[in-house]
Amino acid sequence: MSDTATGGWVEEQPPVHENVDGADLPEEEGVEQPDQRRTPMPGGRQRQTPATKLLAIAAKEIGTVEKPKGSNKVKYWSVKPDWNGSPWCAAFIRWCLVQANVQNYPPIPNPYYVPYVEAWGRNNNRFVSSGPNPGDLVIFGDQIASHIGFVERRLDGGWVQTIEGNTSAGTTGSQNNGDGVYRRKRSPSWIRGYVRVEFSADSPLLVVDGKLGPMSRRALQQLVGLKGAAVTGTMDKDSWRAVQKWAGLSGADVDGNVGPVTSDAIARKTGHTELLGTVFKWKDSTVATGHARELQAAFNRAIHEGFKPS
Repeated sequence: MSDTATGGWVEEQPPVHENVDGADLPEEEGVEQPDQRRTPMPGGRQRQTPATKLLAIAAKEIGTVEKPKGSNKVKYWSVKPDWNGSPWCAAFIRWCLVQANVQNYPPIPNPYYVPYVEAWGRNNNRFVSSGPNPGDLVIFGDQIASHIGFVERRLDGGWVQTIEGNTSAGTTGSQNNGDGVYRRKRSPSWIRGYVRVEFSADSPLLVVDGKLGPMSRRALQQLVGLKGAAVTGTMDKDSWRAVQKWAGLSGADVDGNVGPVTSDAIARKTGHTELLGTVFKWKDSTVATGHARELQAAFNRAIHEGFKPS
């Protein structure tokens, strides 16, 4: 595996850094850290914008920790389930962007590896060294980009208030491979720069509500490879055969009928083994189900990886 931001990376390997700690931050020792409540910091009445929505989603996760502690196992790896158990600061970023339906977060090669995020920002005129906006990505590190978070607001003297995953609550412990999601006050000494996030009101992403309505059914049909007149928003047997093939079934299991085998295949494909044994009752589109939620999330992940619906 390579720790450089240009080539050498094998996509099947999880994003890790060798011999990078980020625990010794003398400028932050003794600095009072921000309120860790899960609600956004008070700032008067604000118009809801895509950036404030994104930060509200991130703030709701404050206090979420690895289970078990030290395992790097968190729900944020639902965006790349095969890598659950790897350092997850960038997975947290990606998860929040997916939940907030941020369309314009670009298809960065391996966005779970922080040097790639920084390199993309530099190569596409989206990297700035100062003056970040709320919702921008802050890149930390010394010799290498080793950690990432959201800018919540600017502070005096080049400091920023952030929301970060896979960090520690205080000024002791690893700051780039800690145990949870925390709000932090960061000094400029560890900040390499910022990657601008462009927000758009128009988005093909789905609301992840677990209800398989017409828009979600059309998205599912496109996700599994149907095109043109086959994308009707009505799930017939041909549509479910395509879903079954997408989920890895073959032979007699590709029959267009949604039963336990298909339900479990969808659970495995989306990386949610907690859904195994739960039959996907898809016909009542007004009732939220775990399977439908993960299918919606799978479509959104595909969009973020560069998938363009037909």
